[in-house]
Amino acid sequence: ISVNNAKQTYLRLRLNLLRPPWPSGASLATGFSGAQLFSTFGAVKRFDEPDHCGVSGEHPFWFSYQAPRKGRVTMSTDGSDFDTVLAVYRTPEHDFTKLLEVACDNDSGIDNEDSAVSFDAEANEIYYVAVDGVEGAAGFVNLSYKMDLELSLRVLHPNNPSPDGTSERSYSF
Repeated sequence: ISVNNAKQTYLRLRLNLLRPPWPSGASLATGFSGAQLFSTFGAVKRFDEPDHCGVSGEHPFWFSYQAPRKGRVTMSTDGSDFDTVLAVYRTPEHDFTKLLEVACDNDSGIDNEDSAVSFDAEANEIYYVAVDGVEGAAGFVNLSYKMDLELSLRVLHPNNPSPDGTSERSYSF
């Protein structure tokens, strides 16, 4: 508070509003498969947020995914009701000013308006996923994800040893 003279009082108030880094508010999902249903209505792009896949958007919604193990992950916005763009990032030490693009797509989904990406995920790594609308579009999103699982089979052949002399063989599919 500053007082200029006895008849007038001035109030100077300076607010520093701290907003957390944009992806940090994203809900975290884990597991081998799942879906997130949400709306991008009301989501607002920050001034320091990148254009996803080089597409200008206005209503990005952030989601985060933690891979339970190393493997191939596929994400899709198939079933969403507007033209989406989908981007996946990772970041060193959760420094959101240094997002590293892992995968991005615009329009390779089933109806050529939805988006789909696949990428090789590392175990326990957190990936930040942005879904935005093309040319400022907003709407309801159906974001699905799944991790491909490798099937391993160990077979014992007591009467037919493998070349190394053991009776055990492993197969991966």
